[in-house]
Amino acid sequence: MSSLLNPPLPDRDRRRLRWHQLYGSAAALALAEATRADRRLYVVIADSVHELERLTAELRFFANGALPLLRLPDWEVLP
Repeated sequence: MSSLLNPPLPDRDRRRLRWHQLYGSAAALALAEATRADRRLYVVIADSVHELERLTAELRFFANGALPLLRLPDWEVLP
C-alpha cells in the first residue's frame, strides 16, 4: 500500500497512471512528492481553468518553489 508521501509511480511499461480518491489538496501533495522521487516530466490535465489555478497554487506551496511549472494556454472549444 502506498501513501501520499510515497505515491505509486509509473514503471517503464506503463505510460499512464491514475490516482483515485484524492480529496482536497491531496492530489497536489502526491504530485509534489512524486516529482521529488522521480524527476521525469509529468503532464497533468485539469477539468477547468479554476481547477488548474487551484492545482498550480497548491503545487507551488508543496514544492516550495523547487518545481518548475509550465502551463499550456487554455483553448475554449465550443460545439
